[in-house]
Amino acid sequence: MTRTILAFALASSFFAPSAAAQDTTAVRTVVDAFFAALNTRDTVAMALTMTESVRLVAVDLDHPEKAPMVVERTTYFKGLTTGTDTFNERYWDPHYTLDAGIALFWAPYEFKVNGAFSHCGHNALDLVRTPEGWRISGGVFSMQRSNCP
Repeated sequence: MTRTILAFALASSFFAPSAAAQDTTAVRTVVDAFFAALNTRDTVAMALTMTESVRLVAVDLDHPEKAPMVVERTTYFKGLTTGTDTFNERYWDPHYTLDAGIALFWAPYEFKVNGAFSHCGHNALDLVRTPEGWRISGGVFSMQRSNCP
């Protein structure tokens, strides 16, 4: 009986997802929820994916003479709630790097407005583990209209 319990415990731990795999899944879930909220302009859902102090930075590769645009959470949300255009941002080939309580997401993306191509680039998001779970604490994205990844 003891051997059976021990064998079951060892087998369970062998097949159980590791903490790192669980964290990666949780980070992916937050990133996907962020983009789903962006595509539906849902600031309530988006707020659940971010820290209060999140900052997003946009770099316009078509106009390198322009300074990067820094947007705080409140301003970003106002922009989402005031417009009526439909958004569709899709990313592919995502890369995730995790270490303890921090995570990074990196992926090329394409952004459409009202179904038409708007721009493309790369997204980079920083995430931190909080008492509430993983949250986006910052992000940088490039924007360009040609030579897309």
